[in-house]
Amino acid sequence: MKWVRQALFASALIGAAAVGSSALADTYWISHTGTLPGNWESLDVAGFDTNAPAVGIVFTIASGSPTGVAGTNILVLCDDLFHTVSVPVDYSGHPLIYNSENLNGNFYYTSGGTQNFDLAQASKLGQLVTEAQDINTNGGSAAPSDVALLGLTPDQEIAAIQGAIWGIEYKTTVTDNDSTPNFDTAITDFEAFPTDLTTDGIGLYSTNGTQNQLLGVPLGTEGGPGGIPEPAAWLTMLLGITAAGALLRRSRALSAVVA
Repeated sequence: MKWVRQALFASALIGAAAVGSSALADTYWISHTGTLPGNWESLDVAGFDTNAPAVGIVFTIASGSPTGVAGTNILVLCDDLFHTVSVPVDYSGHPLIYNSENLNGNFYYTSGGTQNFDLAQASKLGQLVTEAQDINTNGGSAAPSDVALLGLTPDQEIAAIQGAIWGIEYKTTVTDNDSTPNFDTAITDFEAFPTDLTTDGIGLYSTNGTQNQLLGVPLGTEGGPGGIPEPAAWLTMLLGITAAGALLRRSRALSAVVA
């Protein structure tokens, strides 16, 4: 395997921007990539890859991007075992370009060509990357109780979600090559993580041959396409909530000073 391939594997709009499944063809320009802190897990994706690195990858939205706020960081997890993206790399001069598409019915790469995501796969993958988003934001407290009790760090929980994604997508068994205690159990638990949501999930499809990525589905959102805000609208809402919170904190601080 090329080092460049091993240096990445990612996908899911995370951290500052959760995304919904009604979005089609929103375009993201990425200027920089990096990784979450902590050690990468080396996973065995049975029948496909014996040394697949699992780690949360951070994309930075480039200046001039049609979608998203320049400088915003988003966490991604991968759906593509067969293409590469270098980490970390500065793409400010020639940004990586991704278009968002519904996963359901869309394609993913396999060792023999391509296959299409069915609704069950698309829904589960979108919800798993949203779980990773919550774990990254809340320091692991959002993990299901059976996973939280395994004693993994937040980055390891996110890496276990990456393993669960590959297991569901490629319909195979994913195990940890590094023998991290409880890691295989976490992968299995995430694969079985129950949900009552039915969505198409969202993918980021590269226009220049790099790995395709996955986006999250906002928690608590029911239904399929049409029921969830567009990524740009969702990001705007999140930024508005953040700004409102900052103003409220400022107001409280001033009141305290006056008092």
